[in-house]
Amino acid sequence: MQKQGKTRVVLMCFLAFFVLAAGVGDLYSCTTFCLKGGGRIVVGKNYDWMIESGMLVTNMRNMAKTALVEEGERPARWVSKYGSITFNQYGREFPNGGMNEAGLVVEVMVSKVEYPAPDERPTMESLSWVQYQLDNHRTVQEVIASNKQISIRNKSVAPIHFMVCDKEGNTATIDFIGGEFVCHVNDNMPLKVLTNNPYNESVDYFCSVQTGKTKPVPGAGNSLNRFKTASAMIIDYSARPTKPIVDYGFEVSDAVGVGGTQWKIIYDVTNLEINFKTRTKDKIKKVRLSQFDFGGSGPVKIFKLLEGDYSGKIDQYFMPYDSNYNKKLVFENCRNTTRYGVDMFPEEYLEKIAGYPETTRRIRR
Repeated sequence: MQKQGKTRVVLMCFLAFFVLAAGVGDLYSCTTFCLKGGGRIVVGKNYDWMIESGMLVTNMRNMAKTALVEEGERPARWVSKYGSITFNQYGREFPNGGMNEAGLVVEVMVSKVEYPAPDERPTMESLSWVQYQLDNHRTVQEVIASNKQISIRNKSVAPIHFMVCDKEGNTATIDFIGGEFVCHVNDNMPLKVLTNNPYNESVDYFCSVQTGKTKPVPGAGNSLNRFKTASAMIIDYSARPTKPIVDYGFEVSDAVGVGGTQWKIIYDVTNLEINFKTRTKDKIKKVRLSQFDFGGSGPVKIFKLLEGDYSGKIDQYFMPYDSNYNKKLVFENCRNTTRYGVDMFPEEYLEKIAGYPETTRRIRR
């Protein structure tokens, strides 16, 4: 096989676990929502998947990065402006979601999307897109505007769409339908929820069920029903916030949880704190972004999600980034995700993903 063709095969494997997600039903799906009340804003996320392990990562300012792309493609290049903390299951720099120090939250869910065809814009993978947004932007409008400068590679192996929220309470969903960038923001996003169907389909279903025009589809864990349940609970809370907003956020998470819910996350956007628990480590833990020096000379730090029996504030338990642990996480989680052995993820691919953080570099401003 020629070098270019081999590289293309290797990188086409990137994020291939989402192919499985598109076909295995509601056990492997996710729910994200934005909740407001009492002058507070939180974003909730249920990560419904087959694997629980992962790590929290502190992502630093002033890091120069070049996106990992296939040969012949033009990679996006940038220098991070904001620090962030992200949830990473498939390696550092490829987050499943997170929040930056400006209060921007970006989360992903499997969906039916078709990314745009290649054009003159520099490109990147879909999870790199999450890190790019957290590195560079503080508002939803800035995220939306960035579509003119960068693109996500057109590949069916990463069918995910996005929900974004900022510290001012602006929210948006970002879909790619028929190769077109489709965004719903603020007043055009009346229900602050996103599951696995395109946003318009979910809103239409909610309205049809509410008015009696449509009978609910079977299954409480169905994407449309999770959207309906979360939306109704958010409407109720907005009208009458009767309990602390983070506590209620976890109640919404519980209500829309399915058998494969591995992580329950409540981003406290107002206070720049992250509350979370995992399936087996079910004590609520809190991370405060104010406790980290994202612009200093110290190392990137990580918190291993499945190690230790922690609860409450865990800022002090973050440890320096370990490239060996990152490699272990990449190899184990990619292999365990496929359930088909290692052939779907060639050794060369796993090495590229695991080693990608070493291609980034800190620069002086």
